[in-house]
Amino acid sequence: MRMVLGGDVMLGRLMNDWFLREGRSPFTPLQPWLDRADLVAVNLECALTDRETWYEGPPKAFMFKARPVAARILKAAGVRVVSLANNHALDAGELGLQDTLRLLDEQGIAHAGAGMTLEEASRPAIVDSPSGPIAFLAYCNHQEDFAATPTRPGIRYLDLADLEGAWATLRHDLGEARRLASWRVVSFHWQPNWAPEVSPEIRRLARGCVAEGASVVWGHSPHHFQGVELVEDAAILYSTGDFVDDYAVDSTYRNDRQLLFTVTLAARGIAEVAAMPVEIRHGVVLPAETEARAWIGRRFEAFCRALGTRPLVSPEGWVLRKEVKMDLKSDAFPNGGHIPSKYTCEGENVSPPLAWSGVPEDARAMALVVDDPDAPAKVWVHWVLYNLPPEAGMLPEGTRGLEATSREGLNDFGDVGYGGPCPTRGTHRYRFKLYALDAHLDVGEGCSKSELLAAMEGHVLAEAELTGTYALIK
Repeated sequence: MRMVLGGDVMLGRLMNDWFLREGRSPFTPLQPWLDRADLVAVNLECALTDRETWYEGPPKAFMFKARPVAARILKAAGVRVVSLANNHALDAGELGLQDTLRLLDEQGIAHAGAGMTLEEASRPAIVDSPSGPIAFLAYCNHQEDFAATPTRPGIRYLDLADLEGAWATLRHDLGEARRLASWRVVSFHWQPNWAPEVSPEIRRLARGCVAEGASVVWGHSPHHFQGVELVEDAAILYSTGDFVDDYAVDSTYRNDRQLLFTVTLAARGIAEVAAMPVEIRHGVVLPAETEARAWIGRRFEAFCRALGTRPLVSPEGWVLRKEVKMDLKSDAFPNGGHIPSKYTCEGENVSPPLAWSGVPEDARAMALVVDDPDAPAKVWVHWVLYNLPPEAGMLPEGTRGLEATSREGLNDFGDVGYGGPCPTRGTHRYRFKLYALDAHLDVGEGCSKSELLAAMEGHVLAEAELTGTYALIK
C-alpha cells in the first residue's frame, strides 16, 4: 500500500488569483505520480472560505484563506486526508474554520487536528486502505491561542514544553487509535521555521511515539525537508517541507526545492520510504530538473546522515528501506568452507544446493551471481541467474530446467548456465551473491553479469552472500 505524505499546502493569497479563480490545479504536473498512490495526505495550511472575516486574536504576520473551490481541487488531485493542526487553520476565524470543515466533508476528504470543540479536534481521522484502516492523529505546538477547548473551536494544540502532559495525551490517543485501526499516522506541525537540524528533543518525542504504537510520524512546519529514520517497523519523517504555496524563497533553505514522500506499507510494518525531488515554480509543483535534483539529493543525504540513515538512489529519487537480514546457505558446504569437488570442473560440474530465507515481503524476483575474485586476470563469472521466484526458497543440486519466468546468463567460460570452480593455481574463493529485487527484470536469456547488475540498479531490496573455497586436487 503506497501512501503519499505531502508537506504544507497553502492555496490562499496569490494562489487564489493564479489558480483558484479559474479552477486550475497546481498539482497537474505531478498528477501521474499522485494517481499511483493508494492514499494522499497533506497539511492544509489555510482556511477554505469565501467569508471576509479574519482571525481577531493577537496580531499575526501572515494569514491565509483560499476560495471554496480549493476543496474540489484537493479532491481532484487525489487528496483523501488533510491535517488541520497548524497555525493557519483559524486564519479566517471560527466561522472560517467551520466552512473549512464543511467543505472538506462535502468532498469526502477526511481531516484531523481541528474542530468546533476540543473533542472534535482530538478525534482521529479513520481512513480505509488496502492494508487496513489507518488512523490519522494531528497535533501542533505553535499558536497556543488557536487551541480548541471544550466550548471553543480550534486546533489540537500540544504544549511540548510540558512534556509530562504531552506524553499523557499521546499515550492516551495512540492507545485509542490502536483499538480503531491497523496503522497509526501521527501528524506533527512542529519545529521553528528553517530549523537547521532535528533536535534531540524532537527525536526522542518521535521515537517515543513509535514505542507507543505510531506506524508513521509525519512532521511539517519548518518549510524545508529534513531526514528520515526507519525505527523498528515504523517510519519517522521529521519534516516533509512545503508542497504547494506562493511563499518567498529563502536563499539558504531553497523552499522552492522539496521532496514528495511515499511510504509503502507491508504486512509487518513500513517497508520503505521513497523521496521524489520536486520544484515549486509560480505555485506549480513539478518534477525537479537536473541541477535542482542534485542540490536536493546532497541536502537530503546530509540530513539523513545526521540521523544515521542512508538513502539509496532510485529511478525517481531516493529510497530508504527497512534493513532485512537475508540469508543464503548450502547443505554442501558451510560459509567460508571447502566446496566439494563434485561441484567443480574436477567432478560432475553441477551446481550445489542453495537455500535462502529472510526475503523482504515485497520482493518480486531473485537474482544470483557466482564469481571468483581471485582469478588472475579478472573477476571470473561462473553463474548468472535472474527472475527466480522468491517463494521458491531454494535451488536444488544440479539446477536445470528453470521455471518459465527465470533466466540464466552467460558465464566467462562462454556458456549459458553453471560453470564450477576451476582455479589455475592455489586456493580461490567463490562468492555466491543473492539479490532480492522489487521487480522482474526485462532482460533476455544469456545476459552478462555486468548487464544484469546494470538492470538491477535501483531495484535491490536486500543482499546475501555465501562464500566457499576450492583448490585443484590434481
